[in-house]
This record gives sequence, C-alpha cells and structure tokens, in this order.
Amino acid sequence: MGESFGGGIVVKLMCVSPEKISKSILLMPAGIYNSSKSKLILSMGFPMMMYLLAKKESWFNRTFSPMATEGETIDAETLEMFRLTFHHVKINPNMPSNVSKKSLVDYKAPTLLLAGENDVLFPGRKLIARSREIM
Repeated sequence: MGESFGGGIVVKLMCVSPEKISKSILLMPAGIYNSSKSKLILSMGFPMMMYLLAKKESWFNRTFSPMATEGETIDAETLEMFRLTFHHVKINPNMPSNVSKKSLVDYKAPTLLLAGENDVLFPGRKLIARSREIM
C-alpha cells in the first residue's frame, strides 16, 4: 500500500519487480498522473516563497491549504508536522515521474486505486483515466 509519494514508490516497484506484489492499494499515488509543475508553483510554491520572505503565518497556512478538503482547514497538528518537516528535513522536491504503459506490461496483480476529485497534486479524474490506460 502506498499513499502520495509512497504510492509513487509502489508504482515504480510495479515496473521493476512486479512479481514481488501480490496485490496493491494506491491512495492518490504519484507516478501515474502528476499535476503540472506550473500549477503546483502557483498553488503552493508562490505562498511558500511569500512565507520565506515575510515570515507570516498566513502565508505558511496558504501554502498547504490546497491539500485540505474543500471548505475545511488543515488542523493545527498537521500544520505543525508540515512546519517541522519544512524546517528540519531535506526533501527531494521532485515527485516520482509518471510511468509508461510499456513499463507496466508485466504487472498483473489486483490493484485498488483511490483518487481525490479535487486533489491538487494528483487530479482524480485524470489519475483514474490514465491508470485505466496504462494498467
């Protein structure tokens, strides 16, 4: 099972060692249909740059608001986790690249894919359509 970036790792494993997976669950995974970098820069990158320049809490909150369910805010504990991760962990900013249909030709295991309709990072409808196309 893999979610988001972790789902992208599972998708890559499907390509290189499909025999090691008897079944899988992918929750809004990277590596099938990633959002465009320009959309991410506008929705999350710009507010993060403003936070770094202004050090205002409102910009930090706006950086991660696209990850919240529509009409809701991100709870304080999750924001604190984002803050600690941002300030103390070196993270590779690149998502696992989208895999090709050819690279999944040997993958045969049953897979449950869960997608979020309004997900900013991995748009649900496009993620589902592309997974049907390549799996």
